[in-house]
Amino acid sequence: MSKTTQNIIVGVSVILLLGFTYGGYRLYPVFNKPQQSTTDTIIQYDTVLHYIPDSIPYYIVTHDSIIYHDTILENVDTAAILKDYFAVHYYERHWKDSLVDVTVEDYISQNRSIENIFKYKLLKPQTIINTTIDNTITYNRYLYFGLDMPIKNMNYTEIEAIYSSNKFYTGVGYTPELNSFDIKLGMKVLQFKKKK
Repeated sequence: MSKTTQNIIVGVSVILLLGFTYGGYRLYPVFNKPQQSTTDTIIQYDTVLHYIPDSIPYYIVTHDSIIYHDTILENVDTAAILKDYFAVHYYERHWKDSLVDVTVEDYISQNRSIENIFKYKLLKPQTIINTTIDNTITYNRYLYFGLDMPIKNMNYTEIEAIYSSNKFYTGVGYTPELNSFDIKLGMKVLQFKKKK
């Protein structure tokens, strides 16, 4: 094979390689769509009435102080006082604003609290933003076309095509100077971690 023919083959190969590179650059977005992300905004209202028990360690009642009155009353009904003393008195307190609705129930007997119920409901809705990225399409097999060009002697330039997967690669090459084909085959022996 003449040197002119070899130069023509190498030149055509270079032009084809540049053309494939440019075509791949232009066609990649057409065949490889970017990952689609979907964002949903959910407004969730609190529909549960929360109950906090008064058992330790959740809610502790401490005895603070007693206030005695010096006034002595005449005609005191001791039986009525004892009846009221041992009776169970129920008190309900209620607070509400734009954020929370609170109800407190107290049961008092013998001048002390015997049970407390604390209930609340959140009125402000909670905003939840869910972003979902579609990763169903992955690419782990490739077809390469290129040149193997020696530095010292360009006559032994080789045109090659390589198929690569995540475990091995295989391909063919053609050297115009030798008018010879060769086979390429290899397997993965080391994998490097990809940094995000």
